Amino acid sequence: MIARERITRSFARSLAVHLALLTIAAIFVFPFLWMLSASFKTDEEVGRQSLPSIPTYRATSDDTKPLEILGVELRTIDFRISKVSTESRRVEYDFAKRYEPIIVTYAFDAPIKSSELHKLAIAIKPDDSWHGIDASLELDGKRFTSSFTSYLAQTREMTLVFQPPGPDDQSLKAHTWVPMRVADVAFGKPAKLIITITPSNTPRAIYAKATRNYSKVFSSIPFWRYVGNSTLLVALNVAGMVFSSAFVGYAFARMNWPGRGIAMVVLLSTMMIPPQVTIAPTFMIIRALGWYNTFNPLWVPAWLGSAFFIFLMVQHLKTLPKELEEAARIDGLNYVQTWYYIMLPQIKPAAAAIAILTFMASWNDFMGPLIYLRDQAMYPLSLGLYDLQLNSGNDQSIIMAGNVLMTLPVLVIFFVFQRYFVSGIAMSGMK
Repeated sequence: MIARERITRSFARSLAVHLALLTIAAIFVFPFLWMLSASFKTDEEVGRQSLPSIPTYRATSDDTKPLEILGVELRTIDFRISKVSTESRRVEYDFAKRYEPIIVTYAFDAPIKSSELHKLAIAIKPDDSWHGIDASLELDGKRFTSSFTSYLAQTREMTLVFQPPGPDDQSLKAHTWVPMRVADVAFGKPAKLIITITPSNTPRAIYAKATRNYSKVFSSIPFWRYVGNSTLLVALNVAGMVFSSAFVGYAFARMNWPGRGIAMVVLLSTMMIPPQVTIAPTFMIIRALGWYNTFNPLWVPAWLGSAFFIFLMVQHLKTLPKELEEAARIDGLNYVQTWYYIMLPQIKPAAAAIAILTFMASWNDFMGPLIYLRDQAMYPLSLGLYDLQLNSGNDQSIIMAGNVLMTLPVLVIFFVFQRYFVSGIAMSGMK
């Protein structure tokens, strides 16, 4: 009876601990799951429903949610606007009877030349059918065709912007338009705009919705350039922080020199200074060195050490036996050789923990690049996504897709190297 009660109490305690841990894990995982869910929503669904809707094939137009083309206009490089149509035009379809694209044509006298065309803007009210929509413009001996298909997502009024090749394609600003291909064609006047509604199906609609926001992230900003900048900064910061922490930590933990205790107190006291206090004087120093708008202020400080990481390394080095250094002295090694050949192999867990924490801090750093960088070509991914937010009309679904892409490397690094991280934080030392 006593044994059964002990087993019952043990099981109850174990169950309570596991439930508590699962609850804590759910609390921390929920924000990421919400962000992941929001990345698959349309902007219209964000804030209205907890989960994204699953699109299904719609064969016929819905009278309660009609598809309408509200207007068409041409814009020139010198900011002239030419109205092609200002009348609302309702588009009806029945793909159950005829599974073929719907063609909507506008014929008009061209007010501009093809060389002056900068943008083609089509204002529409979608019907949330997820059918495809493309545009083709025949103007002044040229045919401009959309390079990829857009979709009739949500029911909120929107403007599809199509743009032929030009200087903006080489710029780093957010590309919020659909690029157009240009071909020579022989035709007479008037000019002609052809809008094509292509029938979709359920799998294609689901795929289109799942990839819509992520495709916009890749097409709107120079995503891989920003990833390259972030990767370079992460590599320099991780290398510098691991080296400086191991080197300085060895001096504090294993070497006897005058003023070591005072120096350690001064070092740790710097952790009590709020970083906001040092932003202005640090910026003045960086500007005086000529490092403004360079990567230097974002990685050089890592090679000068961090009080927290140095303290972490000191505590780890103190757990190592002194016999290792004594054997190194007998073999004729000096301090630097002892550090390199004897100590470094023993501090891999602590070094891994420092590397992971530095990676996360450098990858997610936003204030540093915002303060010290002006050239958009040098932006890391964190600042690049902020620029996307400013130029996407505050479309939260696209921003969430960018945040998911930015979070994935952090999750991968942490889960792959979590064993080293836990071991380093625990400072297990030698067994």
